[in-house]
Amino acid sequence: MFSRPDQRPSADASDLVLFGASDEEPLDDSMSLAASETEGWVGESDDPAPLPPLEPIEHGQGMDAELFRILSKAVEELDLEWAPPEEPSRSLLDERFLPGHRQAPRQRSAPFFPEVHQELTKSWRAPYSARLHTTHRSALTAVDGAEQKGYEHLPPLDEAVAAHLCPPAAVGWKAKRALPSKPCRTTLAGRAYTSAGQAASALHTMAIFQVFQAKLLCSLDESGVEEPAFRDLRSATDLALRATKATAQAIGRSMASLVVLERHLWLNLTEIKDLDKTAFLDAPVSPSGLFGPLVQQLVYE
Repeated sequence: MFSRPDQRPSADASDLVLFGASDEEPLDDSMSLAASETEGWVGESDDPAPLPPLEPIEHGQGMDAELFRILSKAVEELDLEWAPPEEPSRSLLDERFLPGHRQAPRQRSAPFFPEVHQELTKSWRAPYSARLHTTHRSALTAVDGAEQKGYEHLPPLDEAVAAHLCPPAAVGWKAKRALPSKPCRTTLAGRAYTSAGQAASALHTMAIFQVFQAKLLCSLDESGVEEPAFRDLRSATDLALRATKATAQAIGRSMASLVVLERHLWLNLTEIKDLDKTAFLDAPVSPSGLFGPLVQQLVYE
């Protein structure tokens, strides 16, 4: 149970060791490091005291303050440029002495990372002819079950819809479903969706590393660790997990918007009124079909 002999409690102190939580301090199942309890082992008398637990950070201003505190340290360490926060503009008609409504300061943007921009813009020189897949695909851009989860391609056009909108192209279809024509199979929306899916796959690996790092920090023997640096490391880990969550949500919105765009292109071939198209555009995204559960209703109309 104890990894080193000096971690075992002495005979006199063994009766004082309490495992688990007391009635006043219940166990906290939160995955956040900032809100978790740190565990200290009973060692020899000359062992340094364990680090105190981090205080929980409330959402809103408290989290923003911690975010920008850690960002400031990272910017200084990496020698990055970061524009100062913008001061709220004042009107000549604003009160000078009497208490009144004061404009809140603008939300400060995160610093710009040039190396990230270089990677992001590699395909911008020739966006139409840029390769959809790199020569060497790695685990960073391919995840287990990506095709079944809808990461590889846009949801395929339903056979019933294709047969209704493009009957000649639908004749002779075999078991493998495909869009009616080559331009439809290689739409720009489809290319953008696949690229976003690769980014979504990379998020899985990044999140695994971050959560693994968080668990290592939870179990790290804290003896001899400089307290301020270790506290900042724990905060940075939690904030990285929060950034990963926000990135996943943003990529999900991008993929959903591309599905809506593809639906819009196909709905333009129908005589359905614009007002009636909303229900089809807003149908839940399903990897099995472009129009999801509303395909029968679309064919009927």
